[in-house]
Amino acid sequence: MRNARPKHRPTLVVTLAALAAAALAGCGLTSPTGAASGASAGTAVEPVGYSALFLQDPAQSAMVRIFESEAQRRGLQTLSPTSANSDASKQDADIRNLVNAGAKSLFVIPADPQAVVPAIRYATERGVRVVTLMLGPSGGPTTVSMQVDNTQIGEQACRYLGAKLAGTGTVLQVQGDMRSTNAQKRQQGFDACMTANYPGITVLTKTGGRWDPAKAAESTAGALSTDPGIRGIFLHSDGYQPSVHQVLEQRGRVTAPDAPDHVWTVSVDGTPAALDAIRAGELDASVSQPADQFVLQGLEYLQALADQREIAVGPTGHGSTVELTGDGYPADLFPPLVVDAANVDDAALWANQAG
Repeated sequence: MRNARPKHRPTLVVTLAALAAAALAGCGLTSPTGAASGASAGTAVEPVGYSALFLQDPAQSAMVRIFESEAQRRGLQTLSPTSANSDASKQDADIRNLVNAGAKSLFVIPADPQAVVPAIRYATERGVRVVTLMLGPSGGPTTVSMQVDNTQIGEQACRYLGAKLAGTGTVLQVQGDMRSTNAQKRQQGFDACMTANYPGITVLTKTGGRWDPAKAAESTAGALSTDPGIRGIFLHSDGYQPSVHQVLEQRGRVTAPDAPDHVWTVSVDGTPAALDAIRAGELDASVSQPADQFVLQGLEYLQALADQREIAVGPTGHGSTVELTGDGYPADLFPPLVVDAANVDDAALWANQAG
């Protein structure tokens, strides 16, 4: 699947038992007795609020732009997006303030999957539907969560570097915020794939702090000092790429892909900035997560629930799979896609539409 704008509305069938397990009773997820009109459904959805984790992240800033553009296209009223700046306490206050300002629906990128639970509960108890983006809450339900399969992200990064290094050498992995299940699963997928498929590759793993580009650069510089033979780098976020590339330049390690000492770099998100870096020869690949579909399909789900339709467990009509999580809510899991010089100009990539 390419990360293109979707053309299909979600399939909407799920058992009442699953809905009960999802703890979503009272959120409009029952067998419909009649479809709401477009006008009344829109009113039930809006105004829509948006609570971001931190807008310095290129993927998240792009998602806000997509949200505002698509909401305007649909004629939906929105509240001003907020940024938690990676502070779970601030996000708790942001969500409550959006609810108190009249939000009928919310998009939330959790700063902390456990700490966000009380704020989501505060919203849903007041009839507000909550769509989480990129990761879901841990320890409590939400209406629906839009995510990429982060284990697959790690696996795809592993296979890209493993092939480029022909199964031998040393690679550096710079983690995301390991409090996040996204970062945890990216590392799990990467490490398991390397162990199973490339036993001749040594993996060094260093911290990137809390998605901190400066910390990622510091970790990269330290690793290159102790092990100058590093031939590949897996960055858990596109946001690390500029600072890490600067370190490689300072160390004289930026060479053409056909050079024997080339350091292959692959990051995560597939943002417009990452695609530009690939075109400029400053990044070899980015594992793209479909940020546009998170938002677009999230809006489709909100509209569907307002129409008293139901979210399906299983394959969707837009190339993903809905699973019921251990916390009892549906998560729509999208497959990632490796973007490199061969497909960077594909018009179907969300970053080429949003950039």
